[in-house]
Amino acid sequence: MTLAGVVGSDVPGSQVQTLLKEHDVTPHLWVAKNRPTTTKNRFIVRGQLRPDRFDYEITSQITGDAVAYLASCPLGDALLIQDYGKGVCTNRLLRSLTSRARETNIPVLVDPTRSRDWYDYEGALIVMWSR
Repeated sequence: MTLAGVVGSDVPGSQVQTLLKEHDVTPHLWVAKNRPTTTKNRFIVRGQLRPDRFDYEITSQITGDAVAYLASCPLGDALLIQDYGKGVCTNRLLRSLTSRARETNIPVLVDPTRSRDWYDYEGALIVMWSR
């Protein structure tokens, strides 16, 4: 299995890389020096996990070399795009990946962000929507 994405040049980013290697997942990670690894923290109150959380993240779009790197990563037998609206799934990256997948007859499945124009996922076999 292969996973591609963006992590920061920080402790959480190193932890992600270590966990992927420990679980035999081939990482294709762009390590961004100016962007922290997204971290999510949940509240535990009186011993119960609350649905509330606070996130530490930057959601500006990745650019240039990061987009080119992710666009050139191996696709495998299927391509699952999980778009969380964090600035990684840029229009350019989505177009490149879906075009490559279509050329090689690889199915594309998308877990979309709600804030994006759905035409950006053109070429996907399945767009999974949940509330």
